[in-house]
Amino acid sequence: MTESRCLPEARLPAEAEIIRLMRRVWRLCQRPEFARKYAELCARAMVAEINACGTVVRDNFWVLIKPKPHLPVIKAAARFAAKLAVDGYIPYRVLLLRAVEEFVEIIRLV
Repeated sequence: MTESRCLPEARLPAEAEIIRLMRRVWRLCQRPEFARKYAELCARAMVAEINACGTVVRDNFWVLIKPKPHLPVIKAAARFAAKLAVDGYIPYRVLLLRAVEEFVEIIRLV
């Protein structure tokens, strides 16, 4: 795992640490049972693995992830992307910031 090129300077003081946590959670999401149980959390965690700073990604950003995410995570990612996409595209920075916000909210509920 390489360090993200676009760890935020600190819109939130702990944002960079949250992104590191998201990447650790993404490793747990490789387990089918975890992915099924926490699909929404995994969909947000997956964004931290893309590492596409300064680019625009398609609304099907999960195709950039290897190995392929489990189906419940793909469905959750599609719902998440649908809220953000404009003409099928999302600036990666917007995707990452929203993923961080929602990841924290989901963690609070779990």
